[in-house]
Amino acid sequence: MLKTVEEMHRTQLGQLRVLGIDCQTRGIAVVSLYREDSAHKCIWLPIRGRKTGARLANIYFVLEKAIAGSSPPLPIIYIERPPYVKNYITLLRLAQVQGTIIASFTARGFTVKEIDPPAWKLAVTGNGNASKEQVKTLMMMRLGLKDNFPQDIYDAASIALAGLIKEKWRLRTNPEDDRC
Repeated sequence: MLKTVEEMHRTQLGQLRVLGIDCQTRGIAVVSLYREDSAHKCIWLPIRGRKTGARLANIYFVLEKAIAGSSPPLPIIYIERPPYVKNYITLLRLAQVQGTIIASFTARGFTVKEIDPPAWKLAVTGNGNASKEQVKTLMMMRLGLKDNFPQDIYDAASIALAGLIKEKWRLRTNPEDDRC
């Protein structure tokens, strides 16, 4: 029996899963969402190793383990674009971490999309310049997160929530358009 376009969209929306990733030089926060009212999984991955190669290899292998058991539907990955940073060494390290993450997920067939900090803050708080405390408070209220996580978990949850909102909007308005 053929499904209507509306039924197909409802099915796609029901299977939608988004991972939000917040990269920092000290660790990576990953939050998985299926719905807009509760976090499915929160992971904090500290980055170990002083040498660049060892540090990036550690990230790659930890991510490989984290995504090895993923079953369809594969989640859409939203990763924060590096914000404006005055220290070029910090920016270089963030870019290396982000590049490793994007390569890990893309090589496994995941869709990876980048989002700017003001864009995800605007999508979830209504204010593109929201403070870390505002983001944390809102994620605790909206997703039921506890108060004992590192700040990066709340940021990753916000990134995932913004990605979920964008993907739902894309599926409702133009499911063929992949530019969002």
